[in-house]
Amino acid sequence: MEEESLQIVVQYQEETTPESSETVVNILTQEGLDESLKAHTRFAPEQLTVLERARDLNDFTGGQGDILMSYPPRPGESLNIYLGLGHRDSLNARSFQNVAAKLSKKIAKLNLQAVTLDLSQPSGLDPFTTIKPFLEGIAIGAYTFSKYFSDKSPFPLGKLTIVIPDYMDKAKTRIAIHDAAHNLMASNIARHLTNEASNHKTPNKFEQLIRTLLNQTHHRMYTLDYEELGKENLNLIRAVGQAGSDLPKLLIIEDIKPNRTFTLGIVGKAVTFDAGGLMIKSSADLPHMREDVAGAAAVVGAMSVLESLKLDYNIVAAIPIAENLIDSHSYRPADVCFTRRGLTVEINNTDAEGRLLLADAFLYMQDKYKLNAIMDVATLTGAITRALGNRMAGFFTNNEDLADLLTGAYSKSLEKFWRMPLEHAYSPMLKSNFADIRNDPGEPKAITAALFLECFIHNNLPWLHLDVGSIVNPSINDPLYGNYEFATGIPSLTLIEFFRMLNRHLERFPGHH
Repeated sequence: MEEESLQIVVQYQEETTPESSETVVNILTQEGLDESLKAHTRFAPEQLTVLERARDLNDFTGGQGDILMSYPPRPGESLNIYLGLGHRDSLNARSFQNVAAKLSKKIAKLNLQAVTLDLSQPSGLDPFTTIKPFLEGIAIGAYTFSKYFSDKSPFPLGKLTIVIPDYMDKAKTRIAIHDAAHNLMASNIARHLTNEASNHKTPNKFEQLIRTLLNQTHHRMYTLDYEELGKENLNLIRAVGQAGSDLPKLLIIEDIKPNRTFTLGIVGKAVTFDAGGLMIKSSADLPHMREDVAGAAAVVGAMSVLESLKLDYNIVAAIPIAENLIDSHSYRPADVCFTRRGLTVEINNTDAEGRLLLADAFLYMQDKYKLNAIMDVATLTGAITRALGNRMAGFFTNNEDLADLLTGAYSKSLEKFWRMPLEHAYSPMLKSNFADIRNDPGEPKAITAALFLECFIHNNLPWLHLDVGSIVNPSINDPLYGNYEFATGIPSLTLIEFFRMLNRHLERFPGHH
């Protein structure tokens, strides 16, 4: 969804007098439908008749995602939409997110501009597990990347009135809406950056896109260009991008305040187009290589809303930006690169470039900043998809506290992750006959890629690695993101929740005062 404004109005049930022309969305569980039909409550007699006939015909039973349209008999009267949530005892935030995504498709198809959402039932609802995921589902489900269409069709909804039960706290509801709005801003930024065409996000253009998006924040940004990368001995980034249409660079984004004593570093991989280098990718894979910036895109999305999170610690983001292309300047298989701290790397796979970018960024960050923890987000391996499929991403860490915080974060964001083993039994595979280590030790590739990265984490610094290549695109018929079309923006929402959770648990990490 593009950034059209959506007016959101919150009303208690007793205050509700929807305009006759507005569409009313009535949410029901399967049990709630049965109870309404049995007791003849909640709905007008003519509505109950429609619901009873639909249930008897098995057209609408209140199952999760069921939608029933009840068209008004006369022009100007309300259109009623009945939306099923499934069984009451299985309700959760994901239920609301998924049904909202399905509803958004109906809103777009019918070109509805004003909708009243009746959340007055079922009972026992919390705004953070109902309204927040519902708004996220509406926006995520409605998303489209229409920048290059001559005839754009923006999402039509301009006003959403949410009717809440009397027991639900309005202040808490507004906080839930506020959180949802910032989450969606971050998600949209991540999705837009990832979906952008590669000829419009070469390294120079991608840097400018990021600077423009973050221009309204108070973050300090500076860039190391190709020459400055050389002066800093960041030779791995230089090697990967030296054949690009623009030369590679390292963009640093600082959110630093003088009274903060804890600093988190975060690195987002940005390969603006990955042809694989001289070990070129297949023709089937190449069209998707615009998406190799997804890690950086999620980091930028999360950084865009930092000020709203009111964190008590510093965050420094590093975005290594390069194109992995082919010409006479391409780095070659069997090349050997010297790194900032002297470790040498044999290049035995030019299509294992992302880890080289991350490695240099790790070294620079650890030398320039007093970090208490570091994390990275990258579309690093295809192996993570072979291991986990495309419904979840993998994470690796050397620190149990980071693992706990990430687990709490993705349980709130509803983005799925699975912890992968940082298995050191495979570490001997890193050895090279021509250098200290090689960049592609072989299978199991997601694990050995993580072990390669760990070589550049010093003094046992707490480190978290998110390998998100498996979830850049949705799986077929994904209930939230739709079919395999637009990038998901994952893990931007998890990063925001992780930042919040870390803020509450800084004392768990050494060096915090």
